[in-house]
Amino acid sequence: MLKITTTRDETDSLTVYLWGDLTVEYVPELQTVLNPDAAPQIILDMTHLMFLDRKALEYLCGVKSRIVRSGISAWSAHAVTR
Repeated sequence: MLKITTTRDETDSLTVYLWGDLTVEYVPELQTVLNPDAAPQIILDMTHLMFLDRKALEYLCGVKSRIVRSGISAWSAHAVTR
């Protein structure tokens, strides 16, 4: 199960928090949240992510690549430490 929550700060940056297990079936929901048009800066906090399957990891790598190439001001990802 995956829980996705978001917050915005005073600069309109979007922080996306992932809790639980990120598997391929949650990728469509994550795609909606990580839309590059959603904010000038998107920060992905995976501190509480317990599991990440291969397909979900491939998706996240592709998202990072697209955001960097499109000139969005920043992409941050906190490493999974478990």
